[in-house]
Amino acid sequence: MIPKLILFLLVNLSAGMLLFSQGDQVTIRGTDKAYAGKNLDFFIYRERILDTEETLASTRVDSTGYFSLSFNLDQTNCIYCNTPLYKAYIYVVPGKSYTVNLPPLPLSTDENDLNPFFVPPLWHMLPVLKGAERQDLNLAISEFDKQYEPFLDKQILRYYDPAQSGEKLDSFIRANKTIPEIDDKQYFENYRLYKIASLSFLVSQFSNIELFDKFLKNKPAYPDIPSWWDFFKLYYDRYFSTLAGQKGFEDIYVLTGRGQYTALNRLLKTDSALSNDPIREWVMLKEIHNAYYESGLALTTLEGLCDSISSASHNEISVLLSESIRRKASMLVTGNLPPSGLIKNMDGDSLNLANLKGKYTYIGFCSLNNIGCQQEFEYLKYFFFKQGKYLDILVIVPESERKQIESFTDEHSIPWKFWFGVNDQKILNDYNVKAYPVFFLLDREGKLLMSPAPLPSAGFEKQLFGILRGKGEI
Repeated sequence: MIPKLILFLLVNLSAGMLLFSQGDQVTIRGTDKAYAGKNLDFFIYRERILDTEETLASTRVDSTGYFSLSFNLDQTNCIYCNTPLYKAYIYVVPGKSYTVNLPPLPLSTDENDLNPFFVPPLWHMLPVLKGAERQDLNLAISEFDKQYEPFLDKQILRYYDPAQSGEKLDSFIRANKTIPEIDDKQYFENYRLYKIASLSFLVSQFSNIELFDKFLKNKPAYPDIPSWWDFFKLYYDRYFSTLAGQKGFEDIYVLTGRGQYTALNRLLKTDSALSNDPIREWVMLKEIHNAYYESGLALTTLEGLCDSISSASHNEISVLLSESIRRKASMLVTGNLPPSGLIKNMDGDSLNLANLKGKYTYIGFCSLNNIGCQQEFEYLKYFFFKQGKYLDILVIVPESERKQIESFTDEHSIPWKFWFGVNDQKILNDYNVKAYPVFFLLDREGKLLMSPAPLPSAGFEKQLFGILRGKGEI
């Protein structure tokens, strides 16, 4: 059976309607000698529940620091580019060219190398503007944000006063009512509307019904506008929990747990805030995802609900999201192949984590500077020499500097080679690594046998013996 997402893409491609294959060309260029030789990837977020990225264009900065790239867009969107210190972004309008200044580079990347969980702050790449170009969407949004962020921080979050918050909000709205003459006024108006929607939610002066009437009723979803997603996440946060306390929705968790999509969908349609089909589907998928990771929803139930939504939906984001959630949930299930991921060592050797066969493989995600990991390494040394006939040890670390790894290896008499991920963040996400250390065990066929596996110090050897005896290998 062909996944519906692929069918979506095939149909759109044959019709000449594939997103970003049509539309007007956008060009982004700039010069920064500090970036010479570095690769730049510009992408959008297709959705902001799992943050699915889609690369639009990539380029390598030349030796002078100059770069230029082009791609097609059929509508205004927010474009991102990850840099060593910041997540840079710019709003682009189809048919326009932009000259931008890239964010500064850090003086040293050592600190970030040691912290793969580092979340980079946002950096607005304001375009270099001349004369008539001053009527640019980025400038308008930047000026609005300069008023919005201090107001949110000081008047709403830091000095919240229920008695005055509504009055302060009205004052802010009046002061920022004018829409400037810019190249996409409608995009700016919607961006501002949902920024104000988030403020309206945070001041707690409005009921859910009032917020719905003001910001959602008879309005489409705006997945290309970041502020719309911000409001979506606030308004629909733990939404099933909100509904479960209302008359008529008492069985919402029962239907979810049983995987009864038709009955669940019918019930949710009775809520006015879920009358929009795509929004209802996104909320359902968000709640299914949370129920699996937080409340023990069965994998088969998750798969059935995601398949039902994917089959019934006419929305490409819903199909993409349902199949992404299904794939993510099954990634670390025992009996499946582990998520793929390219790793390398200091000798230049490379391995794909999905292609490990032969011995049992004990994969550890560790950091050289983590005390807990250093303690586990002492147990791993013992396993390396005693269980080497049956067991390969593969330790993946965020550190990638040769001098640091060699120094640590010598100082602690480490007998194995350390590996590091070519794309650390993706590998950590795929293996759901939230903190160090974490271990997994693969069988001889390279499939997940223990996911996660006990730490070396927490009885791993005993369980390994049990597996080997059970298979008649010892």
